[in-house]
Amino acid sequence: MGQRNLWHQINCLYMGAHLASVHSWWEYHQIQRLTAPYGYREAWLGGTDAAYEGVWFWSDGSRFDYRRWCSGEPNNMFFQHCLQMNYRGPKCWDDLWCSYHRPSICAMEI
Repeated sequence: MGQRNLWHQINCLYMGAHLASVHSWWEYHQIQRLTAPYGYREAWLGGTDAAYEGVWFWSDGSRFDYRRWCSGEPNNMFFQHCLQMNYRGPKCWDDLWCSYHRPSICAMEI
């Protein structure tokens, strides 16, 4: 994971959570619904391909079995290894440099 996204993951771990993983359309829209009142547009999810380019995994160790990439993404432009949600109009996923400032979405089992 990139250094800044690692910080976000550590922050989630401190709260007993992980950066969120998404496994269905329903889960993605629930996260969007929960973050919309706070005015967040783009935000970090727990997806990364930093360990091996082009192989995406979730930081909580779960299977990367759902994808909502924007057209032409992920493109790894100049080593983008972290996953942001709500990108542009279609509110899809985009790979981005981990050093960008974004709010992070944490999730935990309850």
